[in-house]
Amino acid sequence: MNFQGKKPNKYKIGHSQNFIRTSKIANTIVSLTNINSNDYIIEIGPGKGALTEPIAISAGTVIGVEKDFNLYQDLVIRFKNKASINFINKDFLEFELPLTEKYKVIGNIPFALTSNILKKLLDSKNPPSDIYLILQKEAALRFLGSDYVNNKESLFSLRYKPFFKGKVIKVFNKYDFSPRPNVDVVMLHIKKLDEPIITDKDIYLDFISFCLTAWKQNLLEILKLLFSPTQLLFIKNKLGNKIFLKATDVQFNDWLYLLETFFTHGNKFNKKKIKGTWVRLEKSQARLVKDNRTRLVYKNRRQ
Repeated sequence: MNFQGKKPNKYKIGHSQNFIRTSKIANTIVSLTNINSNDYIIEIGPGKGALTEPIAISAGTVIGVEKDFNLYQDLVIRFKNKASINFINKDFLEFELPLTEKYKVIGNIPFALTSNILKKLLDSKNPPSDIYLILQKEAALRFLGSDYVNNKESLFSLRYKPFFKGKVIKVFNKYDFSPRPNVDVVMLHIKKLDEPIITDKDIYLDFISFCLTAWKQNLLEILKLLFSPTQLLFIKNKLGNKIFLKATDVQFNDWLYLLETFFTHGNKFNKKKIKGTWVRLEKSQARLVKDNRTRLVYKNRRQ
């Protein structure tokens, strides 16, 4: 039954999706990017095509990956005369990213899928050169860590800092979207570094994951697990009072110094101690996510 004379919505809007309201807002968003006529662009969830139109004017090729079939059909019809735009009816998390070709990504993404989308892009064998995402402010801060308004570091922020740099380039008004979001929304630009800051990714990830999951009161207590008393004395002289900070308050550059010290002067036993920490943590988190999904499915069935 259709109440209050409203037309039923044929689109299945899920995962906290909010559409851009006007072409003026969409044009402003694209004007803040470095998209040019030589670019191969992948747009995540084009929706009703608000961003697609100005992107296509600036870019060379646009691939829009849209999961909702009704939205996909409308997009194909709307842009049928624009040969530079192609749409794929698929969940972006199942979409295969280019293996060798240089490309950029832009999207007004479902907030509930932010973490999964970021991991897919940043952990791919061939990451985008530039990523522009409209997302919840808290998610952007989690990625940026201490680079933005003295926010704390986390495994998530430290994980990518040697390989990417990020910046909030726009803060939105909630009235810029329909339906209006219940959270603050920003546009995040992530740029792949031409040269990574570190060369041994595995030992870096093992080191920071070991330190941030050690559950000690401060950095000094953590470092006692990995360094000799003599080495700790040199580290104390270098870091000063920062040695007593919580791990999440330690800056990225200080983590790089500690990693270099450990890599150069750490003994074989302690290097073996941290080896594989990152992989074990990833597997543990994956099992936790799977268990939570299983409980949710069971709960829904009982209801």
